[in-house]
Amino acid sequence: CQIGDEGAKALASCLEQNMAIVDLYLAKNAIGDEGLRAIADALGLSNLTLVTLELDDNRLGDKGIDALTRAMERNTSVLEATFVNNSMLRKSTKLQKLQRILQERRSGLNKVSFVVDPENDADKEEAEKENKGIVDMSICSSYMPSTYRKAGFNSVADSK
Repeated sequence: CQIGDEGAKALASCLEQNMAIVDLYLAKNAIGDEGLRAIADALGLSNLTLVTLELDDNRLGDKGIDALTRAMERNTSVLEATFVNNSMLRKSTKLQKLQRILQERRSGLNKVSFVVDPENDADKEEAEKENKGIVDMSICSSYMPSTYRKAGFNSVADSK
């Protein structure tokens, strides 16, 4: 099914209120700049849980990418976004800027580590309170959610 710009606008209003979606795959949905602007507005204003956004095979151009880039300056949860086969973006310098922002974000997060004593509930509560953007946290484990692996992260065990 192809939701187009109108469907993307409806989805954007849901994204403003839904704080549980982590991965959003919207490939082959005939979404253009108008629809992407609506999604970008939702991501920039209130949604802080989305980590992966896939917009392959749509009708996106520079205006939509501009809106998403501005949103990504406010929203720090998105780590990966894909735009394969969007003919209007083949040589877009605006898309390159957005990709640089996301790459720098992933590189910076790769250097962050959280040390929590699993026996101390106060430590866990404090870590969770201070790090509201964490989608999934594994304590004293080398487990790494697939979402983060796809985004290029390694677990602590993998980096040794």
